[in-house]
Amino acid sequence: MNSNSFFDVIEENNAFCYAGFCLKIKWNVSAIAGHTNADGYIVQRIHYTDTVGASPPIDDYYEAWLVCGGVCIGSFDYDDIFSLDASYSERPICQSLGKQGSICYDAKIYWVERAHPLYRVVDSWKENNTPMAGGLKTVFVNDCKEFENVAPCFLRRFEHKFDCRSDEAVEMALRQAYAVRINNKDPNLRPYLQKILKHSNYLWVIDKICPSS
Repeated sequence: MNSNSFFDVIEENNAFCYAGFCLKIKWNVSAIAGHTNADGYIVQRIHYTDTVGASPPIDDYYEAWLVCGGVCIGSFDYDDIFSLDASYSERPICQSLGKQGSICYDAKIYWVERAHPLYRVVDSWKENNTPMAGGLKTVFVNDCKEFENVAPCFLRRFEHKFDCRSDEAVEMALRQAYAVRINNKDPNLRPYLQKILKHSNYLWVIDKICPSS
């Protein structure tokens, strides 16, 4: 079965010229569990790689969604999100200028039925226990050996590649990162860009993005 049958993509932006992206999905619970009105946990194991250091390194981890009556508890318009600087945070754009790189999520997804012995294992995990899992129940892989010999239901992979080495790519990346502020003619954008670019070779782009009146 194609992995996309296990989830629906709600939103995706993978076209930024720098280390920024956003992917939101909604789990297809009945496809993952194999039946309707399921009770249990959807468990995802994440291996995260970042070639440019746009975010801090992190060990592999598990995260889990509680499912009751075939519905992910606590979810709204999406269940899972892979995101880095989808809007205006300065760090990824600064880390990207003049570089080529990629950020990748390799994931294994498991279904744990409520009656299965692994349910108690997952249920014992704490919330906010790993940096990237938010409020989900989560644990580092090194602290949980129970899934080592368990076959996943399916695999999923998301990769963001970018090349921000040319002058044109740098200008485009900055325009993408600060599109709202540019469109709004934000008077504070010029001094902001001067601050974040002062130690770079890209001060020239400020006059193109924020021309002097």
